[in-house]
Amino acid sequence: MITTIAKEDIQETAKILREYWKERGMEYTQQWAESYLRKGHAKEIKQDVTLTLKEGAAVVGVVAVVLHEGDLAELRDLVVRKGYRGKGYGEQLVRAALDFCFKNNARKIIALVFPQHEEFFARFGFTREGYLRSHFKDNEDLVVMGRIVQHEAQADLRSKLEDLSL
Repeated sequence: MITTIAKEDIQETAKILREYWKERGMEYTQQWAESYLRKGHAKEIKQDVTLTLKEGAAVVGVVAVVLHEGDLAELRDLVVRKGYRGKGYGEQLVRAALDFCFKNNARKIIALVFPQHEEFFARFGFTREGYLRSHFKDNEDLVVMGRIVQHEAQADLRSKLEDLSL
């Protein structure tokens, strides 16, 4: 019998999840796991921010960044107002979003983008990871783009390890 989780099953279900997460090298407390089951996936969101770009008093663009557990960041809703497109505003917004991700120690950044914007995101180090057909509405496909973040400490450690292996 499959049902939605009952209040009396939260503790035991949390134990199952914790065992699975531990197998994957992720340590979460029993309390966190139980809260996750009560609140749903909203519990996984560590932080989210919406950045706007203004020209004078006018808001000309927006991008949102969602930081998830596991140090995964997601760029959402990158939009530059018509009439302001093609002037570098999208680039400024992506750079600001990436800076936010770097400062918050994101390990990986993903974005769902329209196929015609794939090259734009590639300029920032994103690569194609998947393709979603008719994702939000019929005949509106999206490309899943991702970028692994190289933090300075990681890069320094990698170069030291490479030096040792010579």
